[in-house]
This record gives sequence, structure tokens and C-alpha cells, in this order.
Amino acid sequence: KAAVDHLIAMGHRRIAILTGRLTLQNEQQRLKGYKRSLEKAGIPYERELVWAGSFNEAQGTQVCLERLAMSSAPSALFCTNAIMGIAALRAFQSLSISCPEQMALVTFDELAVDGLFRPGITTVVQPAYEIGYRGANALLQKIKAGARRAAPLVLRLPAELRLRESSMYS
Repeated sequence: KAAVDHLIAMGHRRIAILTGRLTLQNEQQRLKGYKRSLEKAGIPYERELVWAGSFNEAQGTQVCLERLAMSSAPSALFCTNAIMGIAALRAFQSLSISCPEQMALVTFDELAVDGLFRPGITTVVQPAYEIGYRGANALLQKIKAGARRAAPLVLRLPAELRLRESSMYS
């Protein structure tokens, strides 16, 4: 939701979303956040702007190439995972689309090599260390508790939107 809210704040009204497999809960949640942001801003949801990808870079690039050829292409793209973000960048390069001047981009999940991209990619970053730390602690607590069945642990940690050049023009 934060990613799409940011794109809307930058003036974008036609925002596409490139997802991974929509059978996965995290991808469904990110699509739900996209829809909520559009609704909150009074922007109509357009099914044609939902681009179902996967976690395969070549397939994601192909989806982008096909969809960016639309007569009414979006002005911004939110990729729900880093692999699809790289796929989008490849498609932009192939079609000589300038980011962010012609197409703004925000991804979810930061890659260790994000500093190599120009422009820098605006990214929603999960607190990976904290997730691992808390997950390991929860596992140790379950082991210490023995064979007893415990209620599932639900823990939500806030993600951070790191603003960089890829989304800063509108």
C-alpha cells in the first residue's frame, strides 16, 4: 500500500502492478494493498493494469514487453517482488523507456545489488534481520515447550519505503 500511495502522491493515476504468482498469499496481500490505495485516492481499478507474472525474470520481462505496448500504457509500475522489478527494468531498456521520466518504478523487496542500478530503485524493504531473529526465537520457544500444541504465532513487522530516483518524477 505504501508503494502505491507514494506513486499516487507523485501524481500518477495509471499505475500498473506486476505480480508474482497470485496463488501465493503474500502476492494476494500486495494486490489487495494496491487496490486499497487506488480506492482511497478515488482512482478506478482497471483489471488490464494487473499484470500477472511469476518469479521467472524472462517471463516477467515478456509480460512487461507485451503490456507496455498497450496504446494506453501506465505512467508507473509497482512490482510486487524484486525479480519482477528486474524484469521490468529489462523491458524498459529493451523498449528505450526512460525511468523515471517516462515510467516510474517501485519494487517490493530489496536486492543486495540495488546500489548498482541507475536510477536508484524506490523499494519497500522488509526488516529481514528482525524477521529472522523473531522467527528463530519463536522456534526456540516452541522447542522448549515440548510436544504441547501452541497457538500459531502471528507477528507483523512494519516495512520501510526507501525513496530513490526511480519514482521521483511525475
